[in-house]
Amino acid sequence: MSAVTMPRVTSAGFIQDLEARDRRSQLGWYDDEAEVSIVCRGQRSRQHLRGKSAIGEWIDQTCSSCRAVRVVYHVEHNNEMTVIAEFQDHDGAYGIYSCVAQVEGGVIVSQQVVLQ
Repeated sequence: MSAVTMPRVTSAGFIQDLEARDRRSQLGWYDDEAEVSIVCRGQRSRQHLRGKSAIGEWIDQTCSSCRAVRVVYHVEHNNEMTVIAEFQDHDGAYGIYSCVAQVEGGVIVSQQVVLQ
């Protein structure tokens, strides 16, 4: 039996998939048990997601609601990746997506997202 080698997450790859709104590729960057915490403008509570199934549903919903995404800032340092992007929804409204992701073993294990 041969082992499948997954690519290591990089900001360049993550950015490419984010801007392309490539749902399947985005989900591939996450560990099976990854955790994502999301804060949306105007909401008082955080949304907590755990595992690829829940994260995949969120990615599908987010990609479906966006018409365009453009990364304006990114940096990688040690095991952390930070990305800030502008997005436009189908109604023409603009927003800001910012995230800080912790990477272990080449995959995202934890991520904090703020949508404004």
